[in-house]
Amino acid sequence: MSKSYINKKPLYPDIPKTFYIYPLGCKTNLSESDMIASALLNKGFVNVSLSEKPGFVIINTCTVTASADKKARQQIRKIKKINTGLKIIVTGCFTVLNRDLLSSLNVDLIIENKVKHLTGNIILQAFFDEQEGKNKNTVKNIQVLEKDISDENLCEQSSYKKHIYSSHSRAFVKIQDGCEQGCSYCIVPLVRGSYASVEPSAVLNHISRLVSCGYEEIVLTGIHIGKYGMDFIKKAAGACSKTASTDIIGDLGGLLDAILKKTLIKRVRLSSIEIGEVNDYLIDTIASANGRIAPHLHIPLQSGSDRVLELMNRNYNTGFFLSSLNKIKNTIPQIALTTDIIAGFPQEYEDDFLNTIKILEEINFSKVHVFKYSRRENTRAAGMDSHLQESVKKFRTARIKETGENLRNKYINKNLDKILEVVCEEYNMADKIAYGTSENYIKVYFKLLPADFKINKRKILKVRTKSIFKKGLYGTII
Repeated sequence: MSKSYINKKPLYPDIPKTFYIYPLGCKTNLSESDMIASALLNKGFVNVSLSEKPGFVIINTCTVTASADKKARQQIRKIKKINTGLKIIVTGCFTVLNRDLLSSLNVDLIIENKVKHLTGNIILQAFFDEQEGKNKNTVKNIQVLEKDISDENLCEQSSYKKHIYSSHSRAFVKIQDGCEQGCSYCIVPLVRGSYASVEPSAVLNHISRLVSCGYEEIVLTGIHIGKYGMDFIKKAAGACSKTASTDIIGDLGGLLDAILKKTLIKRVRLSSIEIGEVNDYLIDTIASANGRIAPHLHIPLQSGSDRVLELMNRNYNTGFFLSSLNKIKNTIPQIALTTDIIAGFPQEYEDDFLNTIKILEEINFSKVHVFKYSRRENTRAAGMDSHLQESVKKFRTARIKETGENLRNKYINKNLDKILEVVCEEYNMADKIAYGTSENYIKVYFKLLPADFKINKRKILKVRTKSIFKKGLYGTII
């Protein structure tokens, strides 16, 4: 007689299959959070707001700075305090080095960073599968290890059945994970591992699905996108490798070329990329894309001092940085260049700081992101001599921020009375004003009726700019 499963019950019949995702940190985390949401929707879960008391809250954490660690801890405690009874699941970079702390915070499930794309399967297995001998006590503080999960690669992140989800009007598409650069201040290689690229066919499929859902701009994200395809090349070089890709694209320029030829996406934007990886092929691809690749590159400088760059292990000097940017500007005159700076690095002298100010003004960046140096354990910089006093770091951060704001204001003013192509992203109901991001990375506001916003959301609109407005521009649709 065959076994009957009619009376089988889930472990937690009282937990609704509803969820809310709280992403922290970088654009890659945003993309990964969207992938988790898509997977859960395809498994019958429903995405709800936090105020609707979901059955599960998934916190996708960051650990790039001490501030990011603090934010992760605060968010966990906050959600536990205001939402008793829900299940809290923590994944992301913070989990790699903080398992004991997370256990002490009494979260319900810890999912390691490397298997976060399998979150949907893990939730079903941990909370809903009926297995002999399981009970509620065994679920508490499970640490899901990579070896416990069936062998699935990054392509899983771009496969869909029915639902595709994005929390933004510009969809973030993860193409790569991992970093091997070894900057002395950075903990990312430790928590993200080696280079791992998403197969080109999976990237193209993902983008095509987004186009079919009405997205007109996608942002290619990753931990080190300029190294896209490096792992494919290494695999192909191994004569006995059975896992070598049969669809090899060995660099970012090649992937961009394939996206332009094989998808109908209207505009592609690159997230952060290192200066040494902006080669002639990539520059020419952007220049010849007729606007389908946003004329905007975010290239971290980190310091304007060669001595500090060497201490940071940044693998370039200011001379190389300047000559490379001049090549980019000469080939793509309309390019918008944004950057990152770390203020107050160990052993940063006054002259190093002043050189940073000088080179920022010389390059004339359109936007500058400033980060005060934060000591991170398990990095080489943490053990360096001559860490600066907090007051010095705060002062230098403020000065660089002021320089960046001056450069930003100058750039925004240069874009008055111009026609910009703006993604229609968000809406302010009180003012009946919509806003979004232009091709050159300026927030642009424009009047729109609520009904028209629903029609135009995610679309790229032509807007003639008229005035400065809220650190961006205000204009009218043409």
